[in-house]
Amino acid sequence: MRLLALTLIYTFIFLGRCADSQTKPQPKPEFIYLRIPGGTLETHGFKKSEVFNKSTGSFLGTTSSEIRVNATYRYQIALRGKFTLYIDDTRNIALVIAPSFHPVVPVAIDSSTIVTKTSSGWARFNKHEHLQKLQRELSPRLESLAQSREYIELGRKEARITVEEFVCDWILKNRDSKPFVKVYFEDETEIPLPENMKLSTKL
Repeated sequence: MRLLALTLIYTFIFLGRCADSQTKPQPKPEFIYLRIPGGTLETHGFKKSEVFNKSTGSFLGTTSSEIRVNATYRYQIALRGKFTLYIDDTRNIALVIAPSFHPVVPVAIDSSTIVTKTSSGWARFNKHEHLQKLQRELSPRLESLAQSREYIELGRKEARITVEEFVCDWILKNRDSKPFVKVYFEDETEIPLPENMKLSTKL
């Protein structure tokens, strides 16, 4: 009888909890809305396999962790930025000084490509926590790479082509003849301005 009574009690408790879970309102997913004033022009991007390492050592030994992941870097220009256009009508040439392009952050990763390794020192037992710390560092490290001069210069040629297409298709679309367009970015140190080129007011 005692066993039967305990069984009935636990059954009622279980059913009550199930009823509570059904009647309680479930939390709604949180959305953070983003708006980009004026929009952006995505200029280029590339994919790269990245390897990140972290080691922590002491007299107790060294704990090491490694993460390998495929990352996709994308770069864009703010369309509200300052575009400067010079035109030489006699030679049918246009020179554009565009705003600098910047990486889209956070950098996208393909979670299906993540490979991890971790090992503890001879008297350390923290390899799992150590790997978790490295995982939390992924986004800042990827952002730092995306903003590095090396990665910025990797896609400058492709960015020029994209801006050239944008200028021809939208800014100069109403001209009778499409000029030869040369693109520079405002962060470049040397921007040669050919003689006889006039600042255009058509932007």
